[in-house]
Amino acid sequence: YSPIATTLSFDLHTSEEVGTSLEIIWGAPKVDSHGGHVDFVGPGGDAIKSYLVEWSKVSWEHYIHTTWDLIITDSSALHEKDLEGCFRLTLDTTANSGPSIMTEIFTSANIPVDATAAELTTIIQNMPNTGEVLVTSVVKYQWTIEFQGNVGNISELTMEDVSVFEKETVILGIATLSLTTVGSIPEGASYAFDECYESLSYTIKHLIPGQQYYVRVAAANNLGYGSHRTTAPLSLMPPIQKPGKPLSIFHDDSNPVLRVASSSSLLVQIGPPAFDGGAILTQFVIEWDSSANFDSLSDGSALGSVTIDALTPTQPCSNCVIAFDSESNTFTYSGNSNTVKQLIAQRKVAVYFSDDDIHYLFSVISATLTSLTVSSQHLRTTSLVTMKNQDGISIGTNLDIAGAQYEIVGLTQGVRYFVRVTSVNGEMGSSLSSTETFPSSEIPRGIPSPPAASSVSLTVLDKQSLKVEWKDPPVDESIVQAYVVECFTKSLTLSGNHGTFFGTQEVVQLDSSGLGLMGGTFAISFGDTNILLPGKVSVSNGRDYAVTSIDLAPFICRGCDVVIDGSHFTVDRLRTFSSTRIPLSRAYDGNNNPSTIAFTSSTSTPISYDGSSSALIAALENMPSVGKVHVDRFDGYETDEFIWRITFLSNMGALPILVVDTSQLLGKKPDDFSSTILQKGIVPENYQSVIIDDIAQMSATFNNLATGVNYYARLRYRSDRGGDSLPTNSVPISTLTGQIPGKPFSPPQVRSLTESTLLVTYEEVSEKNGADITEYIIEVSTSASYNEPSIITSIPVNHRVQRVMTSAHTTPWESTSTFTLSLNDFYGTFTSDSLKNTYVSVQHGSSQAVILDGGPLNAKITRGDFFRLGGNEYRVCLIADQPYDSNSIPLCKKDNAWLSAKFSTNVPNEGLDRAPVFLLDTSLGSIKQPTLGDTSINTINAIGLPNDVTGRLNRGDYLRVGHPHLGETFRVSIEEDRIFDDQNIPLASFEDASVSASLSFKSLVHAPYEIQSYTFQAKESSSSLTQSSVSSSGYRIMFESELTHTTKSSGSAGCIAWDGSADALQAELETFHGIDAVETTRTLVNHVPGISGAGITYHVTFTGRNVRGNVPSLQIVDVGANGCLNADDDLLGGKFLQHMEGEGIVAMVEESMPYLPFYKVQTTVDIPFDASPRDVKAAIEDLSHACKVDVSRDVYGHGFSWDVTFRGA
Repeated sequence: YSPIATTLSFDLHTSEEVGTSLEIIWGAPKVDSHGGHVDFVGPGGDAIKSYLVEWSKVSWEHYIHTTWDLIITDSSALHEKDLEGCFRLTLDTTANSGPSIMTEIFTSANIPVDATAAELTTIIQNMPNTGEVLVTSVVKYQWTIEFQGNVGNISELTMEDVSVFEKETVILGIATLSLTTVGSIPEGASYAFDECYESLSYTIKHLIPGQQYYVRVAAANNLGYGSHRTTAPLSLMPPIQKPGKPLSIFHDDSNPVLRVASSSSLLVQIGPPAFDGGAILTQFVIEWDSSANFDSLSDGSALGSVTIDALTPTQPCSNCVIAFDSESNTFTYSGNSNTVKQLIAQRKVAVYFSDDDIHYLFSVISATLTSLTVSSQHLRTTSLVTMKNQDGISIGTNLDIAGAQYEIVGLTQGVRYFVRVTSVNGEMGSSLSSTETFPSSEIPRGIPSPPAASSVSLTVLDKQSLKVEWKDPPVDESIVQAYVVECFTKSLTLSGNHGTFFGTQEVVQLDSSGLGLMGGTFAISFGDTNILLPGKVSVSNGRDYAVTSIDLAPFICRGCDVVIDGSHFTVDRLRTFSSTRIPLSRAYDGNNNPSTIAFTSSTSTPISYDGSSSALIAALENMPSVGKVHVDRFDGYETDEFIWRITFLSNMGALPILVVDTSQLLGKKPDDFSSTILQKGIVPENYQSVIIDDIAQMSATFNNLATGVNYYARLRYRSDRGGDSLPTNSVPISTLTGQIPGKPFSPPQVRSLTESTLLVTYEEVSEKNGADITEYIIEVSTSASYNEPSIITSIPVNHRVQRVMTSAHTTPWESTSTFTLSLNDFYGTFTSDSLKNTYVSVQHGSSQAVILDGGPLNAKITRGDFFRLGGNEYRVCLIADQPYDSNSIPLCKKDNAWLSAKFSTNVPNEGLDRAPVFLLDTSLGSIKQPTLGDTSINTINAIGLPNDVTGRLNRGDYLRVGHPHLGETFRVSIEEDRIFDDQNIPLASFEDASVSASLSFKSLVHAPYEIQSYTFQAKESSSSLTQSSVSSSGYRIMFESELTHTTKSSGSAGCIAWDGSADALQAELETFHGIDAVETTRTLVNHVPGISGAGITYHVTFTGRNVRGNVPSLQIVDVGANGCLNADDDLLGGKFLQHMEGEGIVAMVEESMPYLPFYKVQTTVDIPFDASPRDVKAAIEDLSHACKVDVSRDVYGHGFSWDVTFRGA
């Protein structure tokens, strides 16, 4: 009966079992002399019923045993008289630790008043709820009782049935029972026990590796437990082990999670092992390879590996954990809302316990601001009232989150990589083997590359059908799931504030300004709950969880929305999530379905609170159903403020709102993180798309299109996760729908001219079917069936004969009815009618004409307009440095208004002293500040007066903006609700005057550049401002809703040095989304004593395609403020904000305002409705580019028709 303590065998047990267990073996108690000495501990005369195995981290000798003193005296409280009689003891151990029989109430047999210590020992030990007892008696009728076999304080010992008398009398004696020593379990002992039956061995489990344990065994019969026997050796420790395999960060049922992060990276999310080996977990080793054997390198090693910390860098709190209660598995700590957010259910936390100098791992159940409840599945068995840090002094210990994630970067798109992970602890190093991730491999992939433009062609099938074809398979064929083919038309008006004539991309802004964020992550959800989850799901009525066929934790988060069997749920934030179970926010109330499918919304991976633009791009493009995006990040005034502007490049039209999950953001007001749509997406006009799932099919057909309309088409690739690539071209391919023309509306007429000549007369009127008719075919045959050889003549359409027809619905005609004719000529002829009494002088070789009379000329002729001087044709220069004012007019080449021209005549070296200026009769003057997308033009001249053309234009008339040949053609809208007055002309489509149209780059390219300038200038009293090279000062520029954000030359992000270079200013301005190109210059402002201080003026010329015409004004903001430096604050002295003119208010000056010329179509004089052929002939021949014509007239319905034959010059 000598217990032996041993460790478990590695051959039969796992590393975790070996590291957390001890095996105890003993023999049945019997009295014998085996081994040379007599063992008096036997079965006690009764069969052994059970064995009590107890273990402790503290030696048994340090346990304090409960001691009672029992004293009986005579009535005088003296010990002078002999006593007789008996008494009994009752022991209540229901409040003590121990096996069930030792936590009951028992009363002893009668105890004689003169019992010896041995007799009292036997009687007490025969009480089933006592163990080994030591009774001593030095004085008669006095005993000291020490409970050596009962652990803890034995506080409920009482005397019963006391019948003690002075001998041979009836005088009662006095009995007293007092507790003299309070029993206790040593601090940190982690005392525990268990009972076993029949077996002569016991395995103690859930021990702490590397910790010494003391074990003893006692046998029990009907009278309870007898003497304890300690093991040999006296103590033993389970050996510290290598750590177990890493697990999922979400729960303990799966391996570490592997997911695609971008086209060149994979994300590994690692949770700690269930068993850390008995030492603090320190690291994870991640390996990756394109081979499943991890031996791609020449030395047989993996392609790549990295070692990372096993604890999350950011602690939820430090020195904050105060106490632990093992009964409720609850920590008392001091936290806040940020702490609680990080304590996600089932995440593992590591906590240091100073009493045994060990870090323990716990699994979170729930947390409040003051308490953290953890799962009971841990190795800590005792409470600790006062927890200290590892320094042994500081009250409170740290709370660390175990687990990590790592992004493997620099991978090759389209290549499959295998990944495995190993755990490392601080004592034994790496785990025995690596663990493959779930899934074991992935392919880095992003949005496919766009199709090659040369691969795509567009073919007309008929007047209502087009066919799009492409010949090259995708370069990224492995990740292309489908083709997206789009067809649409160009809009007549601009779409949105910053759109195009082909729709507008949606722009969304995420803003964390003013929230005081300090860490954490956010996630983005996009679209409806329509992303199919893998595997199958089982739901049962009344059950608040769903059973899954595969682990869905990597695909859906706590708090995410899911749709299961048509019902909407939220994943519960607290209850258990496993590889086969999703906890739901409510019970399922539908019919049982053992095999259904589930959906969730498209959700990003976690994004850092300060994520870069590239990080946000990767997260968004990795979401199902999100295509290519562009992201700009703007830093706010403070270091923790960020604004992200997201432009969806391949998702078309109005998109679902981005929903931001802020539950893991840390800071003062994370819930105020905002998502705002800056520009709602708009699809192009007549937009339709076709999805082709078979990538072997390389064509798509669009039917039921409008005939004769220019349709555009483009091709995208759709990834295996639903995101679309950019299209083939930024400008898509296009063609007109159509087919061969229809037959002539009227049959031809034939008559004989000579014996061998026929005259065929026909009208060139047929259904065009989508394009202008270029020729008519005349066939002559002697057979009505045209089977005989025939003469075929092709007659090109030359419009040599044209017919003009008028017909009234109801007669009679109004006598004042007229019409006009035009040759679609906006150039016209030069005339001095609008410039009467205007004279200039010009020297030979000069590029400037001086105005003598009739000025100001800039109110009559705008920059870019054509004029004639001295027999030569010029244009007013668009060049800003060529002055154009009330005194002079700059001469530029007629073919290029950006190049100066020098005046000359046929007479060498001779200028003009006084000469008239001639202007095109079609010129209508100027348009002020034309802006891309304007649907009306503002007719104001350069001196601010209305340029009234209502006397020269009527509703429905044609006009051309920018240039008489190359400009953009419109009509004056016929819609009466649109203003048409002396300052406004409503624009309409060339084809239909009732349809609104807007200015495009085709108009604005003919406008001069807009120039804006601003000046930083010292007050005269301050003389000058401190140079930034001495003490820096800065400012920011705002353009519409954008703020400079790149440079940090003078403070926080976006702060520009007040005296920085022109090149630096240009570079910063061209980072704006709305500015593609500018030119900048810088001029010094000198100090003028007594008048003004020195400074610098910056000139910004807007030259890009996106900033032609009128440009919104730049705004100077944050001058020496909001993170921008201010030399006034320099302790060594400096001058800036308080020494400036305006003290921070900097005005923007518009140096050059854009104007555009515009032109009416040249028309005939008004022609009466019943004009004679001669009147019509005279009117047509009076047009500038008309030749001689013949005109004949016939009656046509309730009107007339005139046939006009053009005979050439």
